[in-house]
Amino acid sequence: MTRLLGGVLLVLLVFILGTCGMIVATDIYFRTGGSIPIAGSDDSAMTSTDPVERGAAIYSRRCAGCHSNDGSDKIGPTFKGLYGSEVPLEDGSTVIADEAYLHESIVDPSAQIVRGYPKAMPSFRNLSDRDIDDLIAYIRSLQ
Repeated sequence: MTRLLGGVLLVLLVFILGTCGMIVATDIYFRTGGSIPIAGSDDSAMTSTDPVERGAAIYSRRCAGCHSNDGSDKIGPTFKGLYGSEVPLEDGSTVIADEAYLHESIVDPSAQIVRGYPKAMPSFRNLSDRDIDDLIAYIRSLQ
C-alpha cells in the first residue's frame, strides 16, 4: 500500500513540477515577445527585398500560432481581410485596421482589445520598425 501511495505521490510531483515549468517557460516566452522557430521555414524570405515576403516570414514565425491568414478562427482575429476593415472593440467602439492601428496592436496589444477575443497577445515591441512595416504589408496583402 505504501509503495502504491509513494508511486502516486511521485507521479503527482512530476506532474506539478512539469506544469510549473511550462508556466514559467510560457511567461518568459510572452514577456520577451518570443517566437517559435518553424521547422523547414524559409529563411531566404528574410533576405528578400519584397516587404510582403519578409512579412509572410515574420507571420509564420511570430503570428501563425494565434492568427490565421485564411479567415479561419484561432485565439486571435484572422489577418485575412483585416486591413482596412472596421474592428469592433471590447469597449463598444470601433476602429479602422489601418497602419497606425496595426502598429499599435503589435507593440501595445492591450491598448485596444478586439471584442470576442481574450486579452492574451504579448507585446512584440522588440520587432524593428522594418519588421513591423513588413508584417503590416503582409496583412494588407491578405485582402
